[in-house]
Amino acid sequence: MADDAEPGGQIGNRIGCGLIIVSAIALFWVVRRESANRQEPQAQTLQFANETLAAGDSGDETAPAITTPYRVQACKAAIAVIMGRDPATMKGKLVEDEMAHVYYRRPDDGKVWQARCRMLSDTYLEWSAFDAFGDGRQGRWRTEDKISFGVAAGKLTIEVHQSGMDPQARSFALSSLN
Repeated sequence: MADDAEPGGQIGNRIGCGLIIVSAIALFWVVRRESANRQEPQAQTLQFANETLAAGDSGDETAPAITTPYRVQACKAAIAVIMGRDPATMKGKLVEDEMAHVYYRRPDDGKVWQARCRMLSDTYLEWSAFDAFGDGRQGRWRTEDKISFGVAAGKLTIEVHQSGMDPQARSFALSSLN
């Protein structure tokens, strides 16, 4: 009798597996049909001062050349606002044409904190942590943070928009950013 029960059990298992496969195929077609009917969302556009920057723009071959001489100063100002630090305690340098590297020693624990900023245009930048885990690697670009800056009358003004926070704007004397 035990030999007779086994084949029936195998048939039941095969039927169960077949039902799972049919269900998975049906679900695939439902999801595919729904995604085909869904319209693509329109790209968001951010308005800073009198320039427009489309979300996701990060500088490409068609972008204008960066001409601002204030790349390092803008990076120091941005990191100062984001991290709540004094930019006078920071050191910085250009590591590429459109990329600045800044660092400072935190007084509370003595750790050297580093960041990089890449220029998207002469008035926009984005930032990334650098060597945050002691591995010498750059973190991800914080594309969700929208950072604009301008220079006038010996001052650099930075405006930072971070998700879930009120926009922050501060002005720094250029001499304090050197």
